[in-house]
This record gives sequence, C-alpha cells and structure tokens, in this order.
Amino acid sequence: MKRIVPSCCLLCAALFLGDYAVAQLTLRVDAQFFEGREIRKVETTSDGHVWVLGDNNFIARVSPDDGVEDFTALFAAHSTKPFTDISAHHADTLLLGTAGDYAFLFTGGAVQQLGPSMGVHIPNITGVAIPKQFYLTIPGHAATSYTQMVLTAGWETFGRMSDGRFAGGAADLKSTPQTPVTTRWWQNDRKGFVYTHHYAENHAWLPNCYGREISAFELFMPWSINGLQQAFVDQAGDPRSIRAAFYTPRVKLEGLVRPGFFWAGESGLNFSQQTFDCFARSTPIPFFNGKEVSCITDINALAAHPDYLSFLVVGTSAGLFVSSESQKRQVETDYLQSSALGSRRINDMESFSTGSPSEFDGQYGYTDAICEKWLYVGTEDGLFKMDYTIAAASYSHVGQTVYKNGTRVEGTSVTACPGGNDVLYIPLFLDSNNAIQWQLDGENISGADTIMVPLTKPGVYRAVMWSACENIEIYSPEITVEMAEMPEFTFDYPDTVDLCLGNAFLMEVTDGQPDYTYQWYWNGTALTDETNPSFSATMAGTYYVGVRTCGDNIIFSDSVTIRVHQLQKPQSPDTDIHICEGEPGRLRLRGYAPEVTARWYRDGVLIPGESDTVLTITQSGMYAVEVVQGDCSVMSDELSVQFVALPEATITATSEAPLCPGTSTTLTADHADGETYTYRWSTGATTRSITVGQAGEYTLVLTNAAGCADTTSIEVQAYDPLPAPPIRDTVLCSTAGEVVRIEAPEGYAAYRWSGGVGNGRYVTIAAPGTYSLEVWDENGCTATATFDVRAYCEDLIIPNLFSPNGDGVNDEWVIGGLEDGGAVVTVFDRNGQIVFQSRGYATPWDGLYRGGLVPVGAYYYRIITSTGEAFKGALNVLY
Repeated sequence: MKRIVPSCCLLCAALFLGDYAVAQLTLRVDAQFFEGREIRKVETTSDGHVWVLGDNNFIARVSPDDGVEDFTALFAAHSTKPFTDISAHHADTLLLGTAGDYAFLFTGGAVQQLGPSMGVHIPNITGVAIPKQFYLTIPGHAATSYTQMVLTAGWETFGRMSDGRFAGGAADLKSTPQTPVTTRWWQNDRKGFVYTHHYAENHAWLPNCYGREISAFELFMPWSINGLQQAFVDQAGDPRSIRAAFYTPRVKLEGLVRPGFFWAGESGLNFSQQTFDCFARSTPIPFFNGKEVSCITDINALAAHPDYLSFLVVGTSAGLFVSSESQKRQVETDYLQSSALGSRRINDMESFSTGSPSEFDGQYGYTDAICEKWLYVGTEDGLFKMDYTIAAASYSHVGQTVYKNGTRVEGTSVTACPGGNDVLYIPLFLDSNNAIQWQLDGENISGADTIMVPLTKPGVYRAVMWSACENIEIYSPEITVEMAEMPEFTFDYPDTVDLCLGNAFLMEVTDGQPDYTYQWYWNGTALTDETNPSFSATMAGTYYVGVRTCGDNIIFSDSVTIRVHQLQKPQSPDTDIHICEGEPGRLRLRGYAPEVTARWYRDGVLIPGESDTVLTITQSGMYAVEVVQGDCSVMSDELSVQFVALPEATITATSEAPLCPGTSTTLTADHADGETYTYRWSTGATTRSITVGQAGEYTLVLTNAAGCADTTSIEVQAYDPLPAPPIRDTVLCSTAGEVVRIEAPEGYAAYRWSGGVGNGRYVTIAAPGTYSLEVWDENGCTATATFDVRAYCEDLIIPNLFSPNGDGVNDEWVIGGLEDGGAVVTVFDRNGQIVFQSRGYATPWDGLYRGGLVPVGAYYYRIITSTGEAFKGALNVLY
C-alpha cells in the first residue's frame, strides 16, 4: 500500500474557542521575513517565489527555500517616484507601477520602462496586473504569459497588445463607456483576479443603476471562455471606498448558478451574487461590521472529495480572521482571529497552491486537485509565511458514504453474489495528492487502489484514504460482506418450438431451491406476475427465465423461440383456370413460412414427388394443395384447370392500294364469330378496327377469353408526296382595268384554280388577292400551291365619284397606286369640315362620318405623300 507524505507535516490539534465556535482550520507561522518593515503588496508566482512591495519603495523576492533577494537598489536606479503596485507571474518577472514615472517591467534580469514609446501616456499608474488565473493549461487556453499586462492610470486602462504596445480601454476585458472611470485590481494567487469600475456620478450617460440611485461601482472577473462575470455593488462614494474584492466559484448558495464576489467597503464585508440585476443588494457579513477590511482570499482543503472544504480568510486592520466553518454552501458563519498574527494590521496576502481551482457550475472541476501549500501575509511588521491544519471534525463526512452497485449502503452489512459483479464504491477524486487502498479483514487487497472494489470474498471491507496535501488518513465505515451461492437449475428445451394456434407450450425450471425467485421474460420484457418456476407460452416470441438468489445478480436460462402457426386455408380463384395449349401452366402457393410443406393433388390423388410451393401443370384436371407444418395441416378447395386452343388472327384493309399523302385506310381484325376477344395493336389501340395514314408494318395481338393469344401483321404502303406546282406571286393595277394570266407547269394529270377565269394550265385574274391551284397526278394524289396577286399602279388613280349604297358596286372610294403608308388622305365638305382623314390608305373610305353616311354632293380631297408630294381634287358622292 502506497502512502503519499508531504514534505512538511500540517496536521495539528484543532483549536476550540469557547462553546460556540470551533476552529476547523488553524493557521500557524512557518517563517517571518523583513521584521519591522511594513509590507504593502504580496505577489506569489507559479514557480513558488514571492515578490513583495514595502514602504520606502522596498522590493524583495523570497525563494521557495526561504532565500531572500533585495531588488530595492535595482529599481531605485530607474525611478525614485513612489511605487504604487506590483504584479508577478514567474520568479524572473515583475510588473511595477509608479506615481509619476509610468510603469516598469523586470524580466530576464533587465528593467524596461513602459511609457509613451509603448503607448502609455499617463505617468501616474495606480494599478498593474499580469493575469495568472490559469497558470496550468485549461483545454483550449494557452498558459498565460507576462506579455498580457494591464495598467490602470486614473480614468484610463491600458492593455498590452500582441505587438508589444499598450492600447487604452482594455478592450479584451470590457468595453467601458466613454466617460471617466476609475479601475482598481485585486489578484489572489491562481484563483483569479477582480477589478472594479467606478463611474463618476455627474455624467448624464449613467443609467439609473449608477450614481446616487444605488451604486457607482461594478465588479468584474475575467472568466476563461465565459468572458466577464459581473456584479453590481450597492456602495456609493469615491474609488477609495472599495477596499478589497475577491471572486470565488466555490461558494455555492442555494439557487446560485453564477460566481459570487466578496467585497469590502470603507468598513465591513459583503457578499454579492453575480447578477445582471443592477438593483440587487449585497449580503452583509455582520461579523466585520465596523472593521476595516484590507484583503480577502480563501484556503481550500480535501479537494479530492466532492464536498471539499473552502475557508474564507480576511485581512483587517486589527488582524487576520478565518471562517470557523467551510463556506462551500453558506455565507453566514463565525470568524476566528488567527492568534499567530495577533492584532497586526494586514495589508495584503496571497496563497501559493498547486492545481488550478477553476470549478464553476460543474463546467470544469479541478484540472489538478488543488493543494494549498502556504499563505503569505504582508503586515505592518513584515511578511509571514503560514501553513495550516484542519480539525478532524471538519472532514468527518469524507469517505463515510459507501455505495453498493450505485445504491447507498444503509447499515453495516450487504450480501453479494459470487462472480465479482457486485462492487463497493466511494466518491473520491484520485490524483497525485490523494490515494485509496481497500482492505479485507484488516489486510490490503492487492490492486484495490481505485474508488471501486469487487466483492469476491466474504469478510469485512473498508477503505483507507490519504490526502497527502493535508497529511490526513481517513477510514471508511466497515462493511461486512456475505456471499450468496449462485443458483443452479435445469432448463432443457429446444431453441425453436413450432406451435399450432390455440395450443400451449409448457416450460419449467427443475432442480431449483426453495429460496430461489423467478421472473419470466418475453422478447426481453419482464412478464408481470409470472414469477413461478413454470410457464405456459401461447404467443409467438422469445422466452427465457431469470433465477436469482440475491441482490441485483440474476442467472438467465437459455432462450426458447416459440413460433405460433395459424395455417390459413389456401385461397383458390373463384373461376376455373384456362391454360393455352403449348404453354405449361403453374400453380403457386404464397404467403406461408419457408418451413411449411406443400402436398399437391390432381383429381383427388396425391401427386408423387411434388412438395415445392410451385407446381408445373401439363394436363387438365381438378387440383388442390395441402399445407403442412408440424402436426398442423389444411387443404384448399379444388380448382379446375383446362387447356384451351389458341385463336387464329388475320387483318383486312379497306384498300390495298398505296396511300396518297393525307389519306388513310382502315385495318380490321378478322376472326371467327361467337367468341370474345381483346385486341392490342402496335399503335397502342385496343379496338377491333383502327384507321392509319402512314406507311409501315402494323401488328395485332388477338387474345381470347382464356387469355390465349395469336399475333399477325400487315404491311401498309404509301406513294411519295406529290410536289406542289411552283407559282410566283405577281401584281396588277385593277383600278386601271388590268388583268394577269397565270400559267401552271406541265406534268400533272388535272388542274383546278380557285377564283379567276380559266381552265387547264392557265387562268386570267383581274383583281388582287390570294389564289390557289390544286393538281392531281395519275395515282389520284393531290398537291396545292398558293400565290398572291398584289395591287400596284405606277400612278395614283383617284376616282372622282363613288356610291356607298351597299349594292356591292363602287361602295368604297378606292385610290389605285396609293401604297405609301405615310401618306395623309383628307376629305372636306363644302364648308371645309373634315369628314374623313387617315394616315396611309390600307382601308378605303366607305362614306361614313360620325356613324352615318355623308349626304349626296360634292366633296374635296387632299393627299400629301410622305415625300411631300400633294394631290387635290373634287369627289362626288352618289347613291
């Protein structure tokens, strides 16, 4: 058994003060440095060193082995202005603020001024900070380095950027309003750092949350990937009215899901829940009423256990105080003054610990179980290095809850089943600071150094736990374990059982013991009230039985799959089956499991050798099938099967001559009368006759009522298309009485003209229009050509009279040769009134004016062409 022992013993007797308060954590002085000198600032580093800032610009560093180095002269060579604040991350890194000389960075043995050349333009630096909350790497976050620095100067905050320069606003921490604010910083080991914004009360920007309404302060704590955690502080006054602040995720009040802050005003101590409600009030801690609080931190113990301890440590002007109880789930508690420091004024303190206590709302937990090593306290009388002890009463709960198979053990004994499936379990985090060893009857169990131990033997079990950080040995309760015998029984049945519907199959456990309990299962589900050794199955499914003798362990039998068969009577068609001659027929049995056997019968006689689900038929007869499974069978009705002769199909056509283009012929299926047939043509038609107009082969499938079919085809021919005669368009001036003679080409058997006067190949046309010529060849096939005779006159022919009386003769004023679409035609009466006007003359005037015919008489016209040529004259309207 391995025991982990720290380098120094921290376990001391508990301190009792009176009857009301017990010191669960006691601080004691391990070493004192710089006696007689006031130490104002304390900064621990991740590598175990401590930097201090004292009165008169005193700066020193203490090593892990308590060696002291004085750096006062080194920094005095660079500035004699008052030093205001320090911050450190490693032993060789120190950030220093001054009142008048900007800031200085010591690293690698050299000192560098951080002034105007690096973006810092205010010489009075009131606070400095190197973020060091996560000096151990958190997943997704690199270890913080000293290149991330923050300086505060009056109303302004500077953050160091990646290029080495500083920029105002500290944008990576908070976007502050464009109004004067005062920022102050508090750092506490790797546990985090807090800063406040103080808003001036005389700025109109401030919402009601600030100023005299409730507060001029906000607390902020940068928190990993969650950004800033914020709390409003109900405290008015100037920036100096906030004396100390401390963030902790380890105080978890009921209903609190975000971090909390302890903060001190000019006097007293308060607790604020992180909230976005700016009117939320703090919880005052009465013990510190009237006390001047200067600094706040905490000491955490037994971090390996889920209910670890967290003690608040408060430095005041009248000494150092420690909460009398763990504050993990409470704020109100008594506080005890550390007798080791008496009533010395406490200026600053920081603890040095291993591990990174980054727990918040269960999101992270401890990345490495925290182990508090030392508490360094800066006082009016030097620096004190302190260690601590915790009283046994404070950790009496650790390891006292034992679980068996996930259920809390009530009492001191349990029963376990053989096989090692039962385990005892204690909730504990195991790491380099913590260990556990299980024992059986006072002897260590080999290899049992985890939080679980299998129960393989009877006896008395207990766990011995060590917390190396606090050097504490803790014993769990002793648990007596008795071993129960595993059940033995007989259950011998086939893997699969076929069962006819309505029957039952009995299964029974034999050779069992009276104290056995039984549970039958069907398809993996426990059957309610089926807890007897025997069970009759009537439904299909998989069955097995569980037999137990103790606890949660159970022995399961082999499974039996019941297949219930309800052999349905095979259904035959309502009509007889007809099979075409020359084609073998088939009867098929469908819808039965593969295990079903088919027996085929013809005319009441079993057909030898036919047991497949498909029967090939070659002769007519009365057929039936019997389905058999196990002892179950059922016979179908008889089915008549007859072989039918094939039909004979032929096709007739209304005309056997080739088709002229545009003509058609009718094809008809020719067959014997007195039977019912169906037709399927290659065109997709299903009628007896079809009409076709294209050359090609046409196929008919003729099917009789029995489904037997015959196929035949016919070839339809067609003449080549007759070319249309070429007739050219022409023109004439009908107004001048012209006619045109059109000639058709030779080679056609007959000609027919539409309109005009003429026979044979010639026609005479006297009027414009569209005309056609239809020709025939010797096969009787036709073709048609159309042509246009357009009106055209070389000169305008303007009639001087027309008679719009509707007799069909000279009803319109037709102007020959006027084809100018841009010409304007105007007609006036004797008074100069326009009675007709149009641009272009596509539609001649019909004598209408305002819906009625104009009176008989003389009228005047004017025609102006698109080229400007004008024509004038008289026009008589007669009826």
